[in-house]
Amino acid sequence: MSLRARLLVAYLAVVVVLGTAMFVVVHGQREHLVGQIDKQLNAIRPFVRPVSPSDVPIVVPEGQTTGTGVPPLQGPISDVYVAEFDADGTLVVVLSGLLLDDAPDVDVADVDDLPTDGQRVLSTVDGIAGESRFRVAIQATPEGTWSVVALPLDEVDDAVQRLIVALAIGVALVLLVMALTMWWVFRLGLRPMAHITDAADEIAAGRRERRVEYDDPRTEVGRLGRALNGMLDQRDRNEDKLRQFVADASHELRTPLTSIRGGLDLVLDEGMSPAQRDDVLRRVRSESRRMHDLVEDLLLLASLDSGRPLRAEPVDLVPVVHDAADDARALQPGRPVVVEPAADAGPLVVTGDEMRLRQVVAGLVHNALAHTPTDAALRISARRDGDAVVLAVADDGPGLSPEHAATVFDRFTRGDASRSRHAGGAGLGLAIARSIVEAHGGTLELITAPGAGCTFAIRLR
Repeated sequence: MSLRARLLVAYLAVVVVLGTAMFVVVHGQREHLVGQIDKQLNAIRPFVRPVSPSDVPIVVPEGQTTGTGVPPLQGPISDVYVAEFDADGTLVVVLSGLLLDDAPDVDVADVDDLPTDGQRVLSTVDGIAGESRFRVAIQATPEGTWSVVALPLDEVDDAVQRLIVALAIGVALVLLVMALTMWWVFRLGLRPMAHITDAADEIAAGRRERRVEYDDPRTEVGRLGRALNGMLDQRDRNEDKLRQFVADASHELRTPLTSIRGGLDLVLDEGMSPAQRDDVLRRVRSESRRMHDLVEDLLLLASLDSGRPLRAEPVDLVPVVHDAADDARALQPGRPVVVEPAADAGPLVVTGDEMRLRQVVAGLVHNALAHTPTDAALRISARRDGDAVVLAVADDGPGLSPEHAATVFDRFTRGDASRSRHAGGAGLGLAIARSIVEAHGGTLELITAPGAGCTFAIRLR
């Protein structure tokens, strides 16, 4: 069931509930007011009609009699009506209040089936003139007659009518507000949702450039549309990166494959001398090793991207720092290399994969050795910073421009575009280093500026 249908069902349910509640309230109020009238009727005792000649006759409603020669009592200023059926079945008015404009329409046939044990029977009848309704109590008397006591229900009917009008107005206002709210929800919620659904269907059908037009950040649906647009843009960027990654990887692999294929073709040439064949085989071996290293780097990146966990064991970073410094001195003996802390300093232990952390530090050191002058100083340090350990590899080289620094961790990126692949590698070293550090829950940042050297800072916990 759609959300629109559910809202309509909910609206109808509210209508039914309000209608039922209105009926219960009105019925209960009517029963309460009629019960008050019944209490008054039960409190009125049958009158003994006096026959004093000084009694002033009152106007008897049309269609009723006062008996033979005996007038009824002058009515008090009330709305009480008292009468009796005599032995002949004639209704004789005993008392009719001055506030009455009508009289109850009772007939001797109404008392034929009533009990004769003195028990009062209450009922509601219409007035003779049809303008009022009366609550009537009829009771058999010891003399064999029937006493009739009645009170009008005009005030009860008026009160119930006013209650019905008030409740009807309240229910109508509630339903109107609900209808306006549902229309507002349809307009601001469901209609944009329909647009988003249409856009999603078009995108699924192949219109990848399609975007959601409704992206008002003030509404939940608008934020959903903006989030979907952001997700689609990110998907396009990721796919572009993936295509570029595949293209770069293919290009990197094509070079050694081409060299290997050409070398093998030359080896199969029978006109080559043994010395030439040995030189070609040496170059084929070199290219195959380079291709093997590139494939291993790609596999490592894929493993890190998939979230495969690394080993978690205590690792002391002090020996890691000093081993990397010793390797740098062995490769370039003339370069100044500064190490902090000293080899006999206290341990700086983190939890991680020691082999991969050594790979990161060695890669950063090799990057500094390869891309800075041989007389530029190299500083490798590790220190405690709160609950984290910061390991830094800094050099006094020429540094990088902001444009190159922004892409230095991208895959197949080289800081110097003029460097060849043979001299500069495949451009995966820093990407692998960042992925390894992030797999340890840490961060790898570059601090650089033209002429200020480069500092790669690793923060681990």
